[in-house]
Amino acid sequence: MADFAVLERGEALARQLVARFGPAVGTGGCPGLLVVGPEVTEVSGPLTCGTVLLPGSQSRLLEQISAKSAVSYGMSGRDTITLSSRRGNRLWVAVQRELVRLDGTVLERQELWVETDEGMDTLHALALTGARLLLE
Repeated sequence: MADFAVLERGEALARQLVARFGPAVGTGGCPGLLVVGPEVTEVSGPLTCGTVLLPGSQSRLLEQISAKSAVSYGMSGRDTITLSSRRGNRLWVAVQRELVRLDGTVLERQELWVETDEGMDTLHALALTGARLLLE
C-alpha cells in the first residue's frame, strides 16, 4: 500500500489517488509522499514527509514543510514535471530531472503522454501524473 497524504482545496486529487493506490494517511505523521494541490496557498503548522510534490509557483510552502526531497510541477521550465504539449484530453508531460520513486527506483528524464478526464485543468493533471509517477 502506498504511503501518501494529500493537501488540497477541492481538486479531488485525494479521491483519484485513493481509487488507484488505496487509502491515504493523515498529514499528522510522516507520509512517504505529500501531494500539495495546485490551489493550496498555505499550510497550517510545520509538516514532515519523505517527498513533497508541490506546485513550483508555491515553493515558499517549503518553509513549512520538512521533506527529504521536493518535486515541483507546473508550467515553468524550472519545474521537475511540466507540460510539453496538450491536445484535448491527451497531455505530453516532460520529466525534466531524474525522480526517485517511493520504492527507491529511479525514473529517468523522459517525455510521456497521459490521458486526462474530460475538462481536467493542466495543473491538476500534472499533480496527478506526478503523484502516480512517484507512487508506482
